[in-house]
Amino acid sequence: GEYRSDALAAEEILTLANWCLLNYSGLKTPVGSAS
Repeated sequence: GEYRSDALAAEEILTLANWCLLNYSGLKTPVGSAS
C-alpha cells in the first residue's frame, strides 16, 4: 500500500527537531561528537 508521506514527513521533522534540540543542549557540555 501507499504510506501517508505527509505523516512520515511530519514524524521525521519532529524527530529532527528533537535531535537538534538535544545537540544544541549538548553544545553547553561538549561530548566530542560533532558530526
